[in-house]
Amino acid sequence: MIISFNFKNSLKKENSVVKSKVLGKDFFVGCDAPFYFLQGKKNFIILEGDLYYFYDANLTEYLSNRPEKFVINFLSKIIKEKGFNYCRKHLEGSYTTLIFSNKGFKLQADKLKRKEIFYFYDKNRFLAASKLDELIRRMDKLEYDQNTLASILSTHYQYSPSRHTI
Repeated sequence: MIISFNFKNSLKKENSVVKSKVLGKDFFVGCDAPFYFLQGKKNFIILEGDLYYFYDANLTEYLSNRPEKFVINFLSKIIKEKGFNYCRKHLEGSYTTLIFSNKGFKLQADKLKRKEIFYFYDKNRFLAASKLDELIRRMDKLEYDQNTLASILSTHYQYSPSRHTI
C-alpha cells in the first residue's frame, strides 16, 4: 500500500485505488493485491494483505482462499453490526488498514503488527508505504536520521528501534 497526502510526487501517474480529497488536499492510495475496499457509514476502509480468519465467541469464518466478494460482504456485515474496532480485534491476518473520510485518515497495521508501515511526514505532507523501496522511490531528497542509524550500527545491524526508519 502506498499513501500520498499533499505530496508533489504523488500517484497521479499511476493506477490508484483511491483519488480523493482529505482536508481539502490531494489524497491518493495505491494497493497491491489482495486488498478489500469497504464503505462504512461515514468513511471508507481499505484492508491490504492476507486475511486468515475471523473468530469471536459466536462465529468462526475462514477467509483465506475465499472470493473477494465473500470477504467484503462478510466484513461489511460485521462492521455494520459491531463496528470496525470489534472486527479488527477478532480478525487474524497480516494486513494494513487505512480508514479515511474527507475529514482525515488513520493508518494501522494488524493487531500483531506483522506488516510494517514506513512513513515520511513534515508540516504539510505525508507519505506512507508498506514497502520501504516504494517510499524511497517517491522521496524528493533522501535524508537519514542520524540517531536511528547510530542505534542500528550499535546493535550490529540486528535491531531498528520501533517507530524509526533510517
